[in-house]
Amino acid sequence: MPRNNDPLAYAETLRAAWRRGEPFINIEYDIVAPSRALQSLAECLEPWCAYRYDVGQSYEWGLGCMKFGRPLLPLLDCLKPTYWQYFDQRIYATLRAAGYQAPHVHEPPVHHAKQSALDYPPTCTRCGRRLPMPLEEFRQRKPVTCETSGVISAAWVSWCRSLAL
Repeated sequence: MPRNNDPLAYAETLRAAWRRGEPFINIEYDIVAPSRALQSLAECLEPWCAYRYDVGQSYEWGLGCMKFGRPLLPLLDCLKPTYWQYFDQRIYATLRAAGYQAPHVHEPPVHHAKQSALDYPPTCTRCGRRLPMPLEEFRQRKPVTCETSGVISAAWVSWCRSLAL
């Protein structure tokens, strides 16, 4: 998956993979998944599978280590790319609406190199722009958008506000 300054790159990459029509396993850059985990996902007959990983206070499943089987791909193709912090919830809501309540979870959990969402720099929860504000202030005020941060220009705030969440 791409790691760059484009806040939509992750969603666009997933969407491109869905459009290819072939099942795939998504592994995020900060997930360490042993080969046996990948083999387990690939061989599993369930169309939606995931491994749990440490997210700070608990172990949860997410896009970090997730398989998307062929039956899911047409359901997800219609999703409009959005910032990564919200795109996963759109995926899950779409799959729940189609009757998939949760992925088939494999064990044991895989390793998450970045163990807390609070390790990430302050970013707008709407557009993904990095916010020039102290991390402690950001943690206390979350969620923060360009508009509510008070540190971003009016022109950028107008563009950010135009994005649909």
